[in-house]
Amino acid sequence: MEWLIIKGKTLKGKNKIREAGTDKWAVIDESETVQFSSEKNWIHILPNGKAKKLSRWIQRNNDINFTVKMESSDV
Repeated sequence: MEWLIIKGKTLKGKNKIREAGTDKWAVIDESETVQFSSEKNWIHILPNGKAKKLSRWIQRNNDINFTVKMESSDV
């Protein structure tokens, strides 16, 4: 499973992270396109240990509400 650290760029992004209670999210799906946007390169993410209702689709690159960073593994 791929893990990401997301940071809010906008008030909406910061509120979504606060609502989830974590900045560590798991990628649960990927898609080139989604029905609600003409933009490309989307990932479906779920906050670590939280309910699926908090999951969301964001753009892997250049999301307007979040910056996305790969979780570094210290293994």
